[in-house]
This record gives sequence, structure tokens and C-alpha cells, in this order.
Amino acid sequence: GANSTRDDVLNVINQSKGQTGVVATAYGDGVRLTAADGRNVSIGVDATAGVSADDAATALGLKG
Repeated sequence: GANSTRDDVLNVINQSKGQTGVVATAYGDGVRLTAADGRNVSIGVDATAGVSADDAATALGLKG
């Protein structure tokens, strides 16, 4: 939501690391996503969940 922190983003992503193999870590002001098997990682935003792409980019440190 609007009051989510980077730690909230890390926690949500890492809750699924057993299923996805993707681990989120703090990186500078943003988030680093790493797949143990070396594959590329992409992010999708579901606008119906009440999160805009702009909000997601800010939460992930992709936008200043």
C-alpha cells in the first residue's frame, strides 16, 4: 500500500522464495532480486491489486 516500506517489499517477496527460487535483498536505496539458478528475474504489477506501476517502482528504488 501507500505506506509500505522497502522491508515490507523484501518480506513479501522472500515469503515465496521456496516456490520461486528468488531472494530479495536490500541494495543501496533499492532492492536486488537474485535467482539461485542464475536466470533473469522480472517484475509484474497487478493494477487490480491497488498498486500502481509508479508506486511499485518507487518501493523498489527504481525511481527517485
